[in-house]
Amino acid sequence: MSLPDRERLLALAPGERAWFWFCPDATPDLVVRAVLEDPATAGLRAAVLLADVPVGAFHTLGLAQRGPDGVLVLAAPGLCPAHRGPLGLDATLVDVGADGVVRATHPAPAPDPLDALALGESAWAWLWRGPPLLSRPSTDPDGRQLALRAQAAQPGIAGQIQRTAGGLIFTSTHPAAVVWAHLPAAWVAEVDGDRIVRVSRPAGLRDVASGQGWFWLTDADAGGQPLLICGTSRPAVEVAAAASQGEGQGAAGRVSAPKGWLHFETGTDLPGLLYLLAELALQHPEGHLLAGARVTVRDPDGQIVARYRDDAVWSDIKGGNG
Repeated sequence: MSLPDRERLLALAPGERAWFWFCPDATPDLVVRAVLEDPATAGLRAAVLLADVPVGAFHTLGLAQRGPDGVLVLAAPGLCPAHRGPLGLDATLVDVGADGVVRATHPAPAPDPLDALALGESAWAWLWRGPPLLSRPSTDPDGRQLALRAQAAQPGIAGQIQRTAGGLIFTSTHPAAVVWAHLPAAWVAEVDGDRIVRVSRPAGLRDVASGQGWFWLTDADAGGQPLLICGTSRPAVEVAAAASQGEGQGAAGRVSAPKGWLHFETGTDLPGLLYLLAELALQHPEGHLLAGARVTVRDPDGQIVARYRDDAVWSDIKGGNG
């Protein structure tokens, strides 16, 4: 992805507009020009002529702008949720016909409040069925403000949460049974007898979407359900995988985002692996980040055994599911 052009879109101020050309299979795959600098798109089109575009590849030209609410909006013919991964942008995508009529709108994913925690930072936290509620000790020393907000987010559990290199760590004084009842999927509980010492969430899809990490995938975990665990710490992913191991088949390996979309590399040619990822995307809290994912299977010598890509399977993945 053309990083400078991506940064141009991210830097748009509310009300500011820019033309963009996008082709996920081209090099570069994104070209951006400010409307004020290139009102007739002449400069944009000249730059596109220099791009290496495969024959028959999807490409589109449209308009980007940041709304008064701060949300980035990209409007162009043919844009769909499957393009969110290749674009690498948490933006609202609008499919506009040649006649200017909006055919479909795919809202930007809702931000995860846990993303705001920096490495080593901790906060008071309330875990419940909705997005976690956070309150920093610097402005809420005793957690009373969070307690007031939590009154409208029931049932749930209170505690403290911290971002570490291995993921998020949540500590609570609630009884083990209460913690188990509210433990989100893919979180891990460490038990000492009948007492839960702490629960943690390994670094997730958001953490690897801008770099690389590790993954473990199974078609049936301890509860008989498909499960995907990702993280930047291999030991943390392995601990989470061991705690969730069931009777199903599994695959593990590296995951990276070379051009925005997630690339899973594994030594296990699990049948239907790509389609299992698409199924999980509809259930995973960060599932929209899976849109456009591809899979490569390698043998022990590192040679490629198989590649899997099917852009059509991502057509039902909506932005912000979870």
